Amino acid sequence: MMAVIKKSRISGSVKAPASKSHAIRLVMYSLIGGANVQGLPDSSDVAVAVDLVGRLGIIREGDRFFHHGGDLKHRADLYFGGSGTTLRMALPMLAYLGGEFTIDGDETLRARPVREEIRALSEAGVSFSSDSIPLRMSGRANTDHITIKGSESSQSISGLIYALLMNEGGSIQIVPPIVSRHYIELTCSILASLGADISFNGNIIRIRGGDMKDYSGHVPGDYLLSSFYAAAAYATGGNVSISGLPEQERWWGDHSIVGILQESGIESSFQDGTWHVASSGSGKGMTIDISQSPDMAVSIAAFAPFLTGATTISGTEGLKSKESNRIRTIAETLSAFGVNAMTDDSITIDGQPSVKNPVLDAAGDHRIAMLASVLSLCAGGKIMGAECVSKSNPEFFSNLASIGGDIKLAQ
Repeated sequence: MMAVIKKSRISGSVKAPASKSHAIRLVMYSLIGGANVQGLPDSSDVAVAVDLVGRLGIIREGDRFFHHGGDLKHRADLYFGGSGTTLRMALPMLAYLGGEFTIDGDETLRARPVREEIRALSEAGVSFSSDSIPLRMSGRANTDHITIKGSESSQSISGLIYALLMNEGGSIQIVPPIVSRHYIELTCSILASLGADISFNGNIIRIRGGDMKDYSGHVPGDYLLSSFYAAAAYATGGNVSISGLPEQERWWGDHSIVGILQESGIESSFQDGTWHVASSGSGKGMTIDISQSPDMAVSIAAFAPFLTGATTISGTEGLKSKESNRIRTIAETLSAFGVNAMTDDSITIDGQPSVKNPVLDAAGDHRIAMLASVLSLCAGGKIMGAECVSKSNPEFFSNLASIGGDIKLAQ
């Protein structure tokens, strides 16, 4: 699909896209307890998680996910599409469930690293046919204490937390550095709210089980997916109110983008679940380490060309193994619009769009398509492969159009 976008002014009110990170965790929780998950996003990654729990024996009726007696299934052929989150969370859960499983995914997922996760689970007694997908796994993990490097993926550690909770408790020792700690904190917070006794201090996570209860509620909104609406309004001289966002957590994470933009001079504020961003504030370039929230890099890159002075994004190592090599695709997308983007151990962005109506490819990366859309609203543009936004926010283009975007979609 191609998105043809003309210069437009973005202004108005829009509901935040549902959080893919929350949705997948809530669906996966159905392997532990009942879940009534309202407002589940119709995204491809969430569909993978729904398919996974169904293949393992969970029944879905409308918003309800429940286990109808008997054991979960211990043998299945599982396909994860392009969902790295679901794959990495599922591997430890399958290891502690025990059995025989075949694992595969699409071309992008096959390129994403799981070697450290497989090494840790192999030491726990599980057999793998390969250290990358496609693979077969068999056996059952035989330890309640596991050590894993924190540098590959926080999603693997989140999966281990779920797995040990299913196994009535245990501990995880994370070998520093720990990337994307925010998402581990998110997992602990969700499970603690449902009754789990979990502590995360330093590099040790302890899971002591607990009196678990069923989940019932809506999937909260996503700050970083919302940030592309905010960037579009700021870049085009408008203003936007984005509702349906959760209260901000105590730790640094995706929600921190509200304060980061405010500190740069942008009119950015949050109150009662609604994020307000206006173009009246004059933002200045910033230096920011995104290692604890790597997806934020693309969001910051959407604002950076419209700030005064250069913006430097550091802590970018984890961007190489996303849906695309985002160090490269962020720079290529900005350069296509004439924005100066230099990369080495960081990404430095300086200058406004100067090239009108470029044609570019989204590289199969939903966030890169969203970045290109923000720039196109200022300079016009055509985005090839724009359907990849369905990975996280299928309503992205219709929502942009509802607040002023001149967007036409063509096959």
